[in-house]
Amino acid sequence: MAWNHMHYAGKKMSIEVLRNNTHLLYLTDDPIYSYESPQVYSYTDNPVTLLPGDEIITKCTYDTSNRNHSTRQGEATYDEMCFGFITYFPKRNLKTEYCVTMGPDVNFCDDVSPLRHGCPELRSFFMPGSVNASSAYKQLVENCRPFSPCLEECLQVIVQMQQSSQCFQGELFEFIKYAMLSSHDVGLDMMARIASCETQAYALMHPTNYQQYTTNFPIYTTKRYDGSDAGQGPFAAASLTTATTFMLLLSLLLTVV
Repeated sequence: MAWNHMHYAGKKMSIEVLRNNTHLLYLTDDPIYSYESPQVYSYTDNPVTLLPGDEIITKCTYDTSNRNHSTRQGEATYDEMCFGFITYFPKRNLKTEYCVTMGPDVNFCDDVSPLRHGCPELRSFFMPGSVNASSAYKQLVENCRPFSPCLEECLQVIVQMQQSSQCFQGELFEFIKYAMLSSHDVGLDMMARIASCETQAYALMHPTNYQQYTTNFPIYTTKRYDGSDAGQGPFAAASLTTATTFMLLLSLLLTVV
């Protein structure tokens, strides 16, 4: 048997089998999907044989045009998921009972696949003990403050991390942050320290993409821990005077109110 599973935003879904990169068949194909009455596909009389190297592609289509808020991955019916359930035989032919793909083609079907992304320590981000002992986290603790103004030494650490490891780049890093680090306190602290300079680090590494944004929203850094001026860096602080003036104006407004 095989059946599709999404929530209320799900509109159509299929589970396709490819062999030698060519379409073989659909295990499920719901051009009109209903969460309330999912269709179950039975293969009792005509079982499907899967061979080593065959690919199973699960494709989900959603429509959230009638919502005025973001839709997130989750178990609630107004969150979303994309699961295909399949019964198979014999059990020993799969290493695990489930095969889940998340984010930028990160799958948990075997022990080798995460290495394809150039991040051999990918799984360790799930474990707070491993994150706490990592050199990356230790450098962040030493040089960055959670959600603070961007410190020059923190910016240098984050740029170095992103240049030296694919774990901290692009879609893979977004997946690590929101699917792994957000699941434990050490990971949340790591995210908060990175957040203090993440925008500035992106601007440094992608100056062309960021040029239009920085024209309208100047990026600032502030003093180093030792009190020396961080204004020599590529994101020199416009001035602490600007921030001080803003705080004084805010204070006056609150006083008037």
